[in-house]
Amino acid sequence: MLPAERTPAGYRVYGEDTVDRLAFSGAAKDLGLSLEEISELLEVWESALTSLHAPERAGQWQQLLSGAGREEIDDGMRLVAPAERTGQLATLAAAEQQCCPFFDFRLHLDGPVLRLEVRATAEGAALLTELFAPTA
Repeated sequence: MLPAERTPAGYRVYGEDTVDRLAFSGAAKDLGLSLEEISELLEVWESALTSLHAPERAGQWQQLLSGAGREEIDDGMRLVAPAERTGQLATLAAAEQQCCPFFDFRLHLDGPVLRLEVRATAEGAALLTELFAPTA
């Protein structure tokens, strides 16, 4: 179960996502699935939910990285963009991690530029290329 926030009185406060997750787990348990099977199903279910926003995020990546310098590195790509885009790129990288935890993002501010390194496992290499390669 995901960590819960607490009220000043100490009561746990669960978000709608956590309640949905618990309901899903309970239904799977009622069907006789093991905890390991439920865990695997939850990963697939959550991945499907977060991937609904993938096309939107792809467009955001393209917009924010428009005009960015690109260089291939081991297992990924280094992108150089104006430092003013740091906040938006960091927010987008965090959202991408929710969908695709195989991505590794590293942000380095270097004066007026941001150097963003994105790496992926072999399974995520095609998606990395799709999202971060230069557009024609």
